[in-house]
Amino acid sequence: MTMKKIFILLCSLALPAFGSLPPEISGKILYLIHKHETAKALSCYLEEAKEPDFALLQQIGSRLIEEGAKSDDPETMIMTLFGAGISTSPDLLPALKKGIQSKELKHQLTALNFLGKLHDDEADQLIQQALSSPFLLTRLEAAYLLAEKSDGSVIDHLRSLIGKVPKEAKPLFAQIVSQVETPEATHFFRELLADSDERVRVEAIYEASKTKRDDLLPQIRALATHPDRAQQEGALVALGRFKDESSIPLFRKMANGPNQLAAWYALNQLGETDVLPKIEQKAREGDLFAISLLGEMEESKELLVDLIQSQDPNICLNAIIALVRQKDPHVAPCLKEILIHDKRDLGFAQHFSPGKGFVAWKVVPMATPRAQTFPALSMQTHLLKEKILLASLDLPEEKFLAIARRVFDTQQSELIPMLVELLSNLRSEEAIALLKENQQKAGAPLIRNYCNLALFRLDEKGPYEENLVRWAREEQGNELIRFKESKGSENLLHYVLTPEETSQLLIQVFETLASARSEAGITALLHAIAYGNPKNKYALAGLLIRTAE
Repeated sequence: MTMKKIFILLCSLALPAFGSLPPEISGKILYLIHKHETAKALSCYLEEAKEPDFALLQQIGSRLIEEGAKSDDPETMIMTLFGAGISTSPDLLPALKKGIQSKELKHQLTALNFLGKLHDDEADQLIQQALSSPFLLTRLEAAYLLAEKSDGSVIDHLRSLIGKVPKEAKPLFAQIVSQVETPEATHFFRELLADSDERVRVEAIYEASKTKRDDLLPQIRALATHPDRAQQEGALVALGRFKDESSIPLFRKMANGPNQLAAWYALNQLGETDVLPKIEQKAREGDLFAISLLGEMEESKELLVDLIQSQDPNICLNAIIALVRQKDPHVAPCLKEILIHDKRDLGFAQHFSPGKGFVAWKVVPMATPRAQTFPALSMQTHLLKEKILLASLDLPEEKFLAIARRVFDTQQSELIPMLVELLSNLRSEEAIALLKENQQKAGAPLIRNYCNLALFRLDEKGPYEENLVRWAREEQGNELIRFKESKGSENLLHYVLTPEETSQLLIQVFETLASARSEAGITALLHAIAYGNPKNKYALAGLLIRTAE
């Protein structure tokens, strides 16, 4: 018996008995995959399979990812890690382990991105291994992921690491420690609140407030009396958010000092509404943080409606955001100023007050060239737009649909995925009608196909599956699985690998077709793996595995 026949026999024995193809055919297909003859293997499958053989498809996908994990090509490894991650299969953890053990920072971070989503002891062990990486960013990301999982063992690692990092990185430790509530973590948190570096103390106060750590109130009270202005502001705001009645005398004392806005805010939080006119006066004078604060105060709605008429773009912007928080319908016509990108090329940059107690936004004209020197600008702009679009769903439906129509008509590509998802979740007749209208939009393939995808998922009658399959086949020759790194979010850690718009759509199309176990969709996916751009096949293999779930 030749080695080829022996291999085919072994492959066939490894397959479950419920596969629809005869063992000798299944073995032949897996042998061809082993010989890196993917096109021949999948052509054989398509010729022989009368119905999907999900067990065999899962094995094909796994073999392809195992093949990719052996590659020395950095780009192939990224695609393989994506495929292993999106498959969600614990059997492919060895591929993600290769990413952790790689000497490439991007490989390590990509592997961590997927390992963090798995609820698996072996995955957690791989994250632990990443704590020994030579790259600081990898170690911080791994620590953050373990902290998110409430793994108290990460605290000892942080203690040993904090003395070795640049001082600029030390404030990040508060983000990590705040996720864990063991006695050791709380003790370390208190040390950060007492750190000699004011930036570390400010960040620790901010994280304590954000995570509602009222067990740290005694130390925050002490920090509020400290002369450092930034620290004092952060502590006053935190105490106000905790509604700490014992600090009322301190708030009243500070109400005439340099941190009066923080003191007024704290008093208002505790029901002393006589300070509201003072906050409103600050807002009238153009204080952006005061304007932002009014979003929490229903009584100030009329003032905000006046401020959205301001000729100062920053005053107008923050008043719009504040009214959106109040779900006020008056703001609907103004949302185009934020959502619609036009020839002015406006970006939006987030600004924190010195103590991180308050946040405001500023308009950045000609944002595209400025993003070259301010990389976070593009992401901050996108995050604000998505936040506003999501909040607009709380407006009366006719106003939300008018906003949605404007986004479609002006082809705001970066907002289309979220908009289509919101319309799908709304499920009203008008929302579905808008999806159907834009499913036929000329000159806008991204919009058409996102609407196609939504209507297929909603099980609406129409040629939506056929449209998706046809589009996927048309695009399979391009290098579609392209990724961009997400930067500039509120969370300074948490690395995310985000598909570009067309890549994101292709992945969602194949994922949906695979989840539906659509025969036409599976055929299209196999065709893309066999005959499409070879760089895509390892990523698509992960989607193939999903068909067997």
